[in-house]
Amino acid sequence: MIILTKPLGTQPAVNLQQKLSSTKDFNPPEITKEKIKHAYHLAMESMATLNKNSSLLLKKYDSHGATDVTGFGILGHA
Repeated sequence: MIILTKPLGTQPAVNLQQKLSSTKDFNPPEITKEKIKHAYHLAMESMATLNKNSSLLLKKYDSHGATDVTGFGILGHA
């Protein structure tokens, strides 16, 4: 069983926000600047959230291991 305790995709949100902040003419056709800012806000909120609920789930399901998927993604950790 795999339990995802936080949403995936925070790094792309951070990368887009950094690009938006550092490049004056950055205007990707696929996504609006408002959506980038919103995604960044949600990513920061998620990363600042404590893992209390996650630890309760680990205990509930008698987990024998855990990992974060930052940098490698689910496939890389599988």
